[in-house]
Amino acid sequence: MRRLRPLGLRLAGPLSAAALCLLLLAACEDPSGVGLTVLDPSENDPRARSIPADSAALAPFEDVTGAFLSAQGFSAFRGLAGRVDDPVYGTTISFAYLDVLAPSSFPDGFRDRPVEQAILRLNRGYVYGDTMATTRIDVRQVSEEWSAVGSPADTLFPVQDGVITTFDVAPGDSLIEVPLPADWIAANDTTLRSTQFSTIFHGFQLSPGDQASAVYGFTGGSSLQLISQGDTVRYGVSELFSGIEGPPTTPVSEDYLLLQDGTSRSLELRFDLAALTQSAINTVFLRVTADTAAVSMDLPAGFVRPFARQLALYGLVDGQDPVLITTATLNEERQTFSFASAVLTDIFQELVLGRSEVTGFALGFPLAPSSIDVIPLVRSSDTGCADDPAVTCRGPRATVFLIPSGG
Repeated sequence: MRRLRPLGLRLAGPLSAAALCLLLLAACEDPSGVGLTVLDPSENDPRARSIPADSAALAPFEDVTGAFLSAQGFSAFRGLAGRVDDPVYGTTISFAYLDVLAPSSFPDGFRDRPVEQAILRLNRGYVYGDTMATTRIDVRQVSEEWSAVGSPADTLFPVQDGVITTFDVAPGDSLIEVPLPADWIAANDTTLRSTQFSTIFHGFQLSPGDQASAVYGFTGGSSLQLISQGDTVRYGVSELFSGIEGPPTTPVSEDYLLLQDGTSRSLELRFDLAALTQSAINTVFLRVTADTAAVSMDLPAGFVRPFARQLALYGLVDGQDPVLITTATLNEERQTFSFASAVLTDIFQELVLGRSEVTGFALGFPLAPSSIDVIPLVRSSDTGCADDPAVTCRGPRATVFLIPSGG
């Protein structure tokens, strides 16, 4: 499975001097003197040429679902735990991993006294599934060092034998307090008060219990609260990760390409640009159309199916890791994601000239925040839209603006 890497890391061989500068985020001047001078035009703009994707298919793709405390927006990041049986997208099971960090200071004498109470305080910030039913979550202790950053979503870290405790998540819960049992506190008391806590304690796993009808997200604002003789100390969450088991088979629809975050699948797109021959390109928009109404179709009462409003575009290079090119947010009026950047335009120009190492593109999801949001993208083959401006393209396509010859 491919590993993601951000824009700016190496590609297998230069695309061109200009493209290499762009991909390395160097301050290179565009030698053609043109740039992104067209601001997200409509499909029927007379200057535009629509090129439907030559192929569009769901393919394996590595999702990354973890973050450290130092990450921007960590307090809103989440670890996902539970199970959801979606009638359209299939069954998804998720395991949340969270580690905690001792505070920089303690009340006088706190570390010299036994811990009397330990309470997991979990801030809920996400739900996918049946909100009418109660979901049971098991709490286990992680058994060895692990890293939230860079681990693919299908990773499961080792845990100790036995469930510490269980808790129920009911509709409407925003803060869930989970008292940890006295026998667990006694077994871990010296560890919890140790000055070496961060290296000898590895956190908790939250997993679906014997009754689970939804996946819930618990945010970086959660904590482990310790109480001793009236003093309270808060160990804040320092890292979060979601281990996700997506549907074993790819969900199929006649009308839609069904994408879901966290399930290690992307939409691979390839384009036949032979019709552009040696054309000079001004700007390129790579577009896909979503059907937001389809997100709420075929849902039981009380079932929540979150819709993804942001997608990420990656470039594919044979034998190399995908490179993040740019992201796009849904245009609510047009129901369209429209990707555009100087890098994307440069890649298309190199493809037209037969000089690019990029062989195709993949649509996936931004690295944060972790979710299992879905998006139904219109599958349409767009017959005739490339030649007739009156025919609106709806399937995956590139909208290309050419530089007029001699101008």
